[in-house]
Amino acid sequence: MNSTRIAPAALAGAARILEVVTLDVDPLPTIGPTEEAGILIEMFDGTQIRSAEILSSGEIELFHMRVDDAGGTHLKTRDSESAARFLIGRS
Repeated sequence: MNSTRIAPAALAGAARILEVVTLDVDPLPTIGPTEEAGILIEMFDGTQIRSAEILSSGEIELFHMRVDDAGGTHLKTRDSESAARFLIGRS
C-alpha cells in the first residue's frame, strides 16, 4: 500500500483549527489524511455535513451541505480560525 506523508503546512493548519474546535461540540469531528498530502476534518450530525480540507499548501477548502440540498456551499480560505467557526456552524 502506498501512502503519502502529510504535508507540514496541512498539519499546522489542522492543529490550528482543532485548537478552536473544542471537545464540547456535537458531533465531534472525524479526521483523516487525504491522498494529496492534506487532512480532511468532517462533522456530520445526520442533517448536514461540514468539512474542511487542509491542502498541502496550507489553503483550506470548506464545504457545507444539508442532506436535502443538491449543491452545497464551497469556500476557500487560509484563515484557520474562520475555518474552525465554519466547521462548528458559527460563521
